[in-house]
Amino acid sequence: MYRNLRELSNSNELDNAAYYQLEEAADSDFRLSSAFAKNVLSRHGAYYPPIPFEMPEELKNSITETTEEHRLKVDVTPNPSSAFVHFDWSKFNVGADMVTIELRDRLGNLLKAVTSSPGQYTMDLSLETYQDGVIYYYLRHQEKQLDSGQVILNK
Repeated sequence: MYRNLRELSNSNELDNAAYYQLEEAADSDFRLSSAFAKNVLSRHGAYYPPIPFEMPEELKNSITETTEEHRLKVDVTPNPSSAFVHFDWSKFNVGADMVTIELRDRLGNLLKAVTSSPGQYTMDLSLETYQDGVIYYYLRHQEKQLDSGQVILNK
């Protein structure tokens, strides 16, 4: 008789006693042994359907909110740009609050930070003083990042 599951997992062929012992472990409430036994039995041709997972309601709501929020993107045009870029965040529900746009270089150094006026949903920023390349933008509202992306500057 086998002493433990590890010894069973190392055997190339399972006899009836070993198979029975693994099935007992697979049906047990002890998750680690159960999963281990199911893996060994699966290697020997047994099939165990996945266990259905029911997500708690509070997690469903938080994931849906996050997903919908992250689908929204700031409109940044033109991109690539040669002189200026237009930001439009009217899709976001920021009310009359102010929004901050940060422009950073590829090393993360802050190039420019501009805060909108209350109720403003668009902004044009000049890029004429920056070198060609990629400029990263971050749109923030009340210390929360709404969106980020990059603008390609090509003069």
